[in-house]
Amino acid sequence: MKKKIFAFVSAFAMLYVSTGNPVSAAENDDGTASVYTYTSDCSSVLSLSGSTATCTSSATGYYGETTKIAVYQVLLKKTSSGAWTSVGSWQETDTGCNGYVSHTRSGLENGSYRLCTVFTVYAGSNYETILTESLFENTGSATVDFEFESVKEEIWHKMLNSIDYYNAVSGKMIYADCPGGEVYVAYQTNLDESNAYTKVREVNVSDSSAVRNGAFPSFSDANTFAVEMFTDGTSLITLDNLNKTAVKETNGVFTRENSEPLDDDERVVIEEDGTPGYYYRCDITNTFLASASLLPQEMTFGFLTDFDLWDIDQVDTYVQRECYVISGVSSNAYGKKVGVQNFRMYVDCQTGVLLKYIGYDEDENIHAYLVTEEIHFEEDNAAIYQPGTSGYTFAHT
Repeated sequence: MKKKIFAFVSAFAMLYVSTGNPVSAAENDDGTASVYTYTSDCSSVLSLSGSTATCTSSATGYYGETTKIAVYQVLLKKTSSGAWTSVGSWQETDTGCNGYVSHTRSGLENGSYRLCTVFTVYAGSNYETILTESLFENTGSATVDFEFESVKEEIWHKMLNSIDYYNAVSGKMIYADCPGGEVYVAYQTNLDESNAYTKVREVNVSDSSAVRNGAFPSFSDANTFAVEMFTDGTSLITLDNLNKTAVKETNGVFTRENSEPLDDDERVVIEEDGTPGYYYRCDITNTFLASASLLPQEMTFGFLTDFDLWDIDQVDTYVQRECYVISGVSSNAYGKKVGVQNFRMYVDCQTGVLLKYIGYDEDENIHAYLVTEEIHFEEDNAAIYQPGTSGYTFAHT
């Protein structure tokens, strides 16, 4: 008889709640505050029989108050590099106070699997969003290995260490750290080979509010700033396309050997004067402004180090990538530094790369943003573009 292995992992302790409109917390029978307002109970269960996974997610609301429950499931597999990649996703909505989804995925290989479920529980136009997870190690012994204590910890870790979760990547994006400062960035990089190419040009964006509505903004060249930067493994060459000048830095390339991993608990320290200090890893993407997306250490330290200031809203697809959608408020110090009071981010679930960011000022106007037009991972065979330098005047450093 074929041996069947079943593993049950209840939704782990860390559940995150966000509300769509202001609501008051419910109370338990003993008078203590309940975590949820419209949800009585919810769970994610990942079980395995042979090479088939069964993903079961259920939520129960309150009769007469809860009006519908949307359930979004993502089954993830841990790759050899430590990243998580989607092997299946499903979405359903049930009316009333009960939501239940069960799906199977067959032909699974041995490895670690994780089921993420996002419940959006409605009471009319109000709602709350709850993220649950369960993990399973398909090794034949039914052992369970929690790599992170919470999803927030996973996001924070991956964003600070995204370079550990990919090697080759290319893409295009618009980035602005202040109103009217938009630049269009095209990039390629191969971290193992220390080869990279980045083209940055200042652009005029006709309507940045398109970003708020989920659209990529239309733009035109400003013809005020246009540079190309590329490496050959040892040297960094910068071309000023407007002035036709160039600089070659023989020691300007960072390699994997320059960016040793750091323990999470060593990344933030409190200095003698009480201010926080942050330990950065070397930017081995060698991609200039594209590193704001590819290795977003500054925004991670600034916005996300205090877990109480942000929430996970949902898991959504953006530029064909599964993303954690998070939102929060800035700390007083960092908010004043960057001019941002509230923010929203789309973070790639697998790599921690920041694919979209919108920072709002105190009047809810867009102050800064980063939006990815396209991104492609692991194009190991793609040649890194190296522009011609004929006609440029070089200065060596």
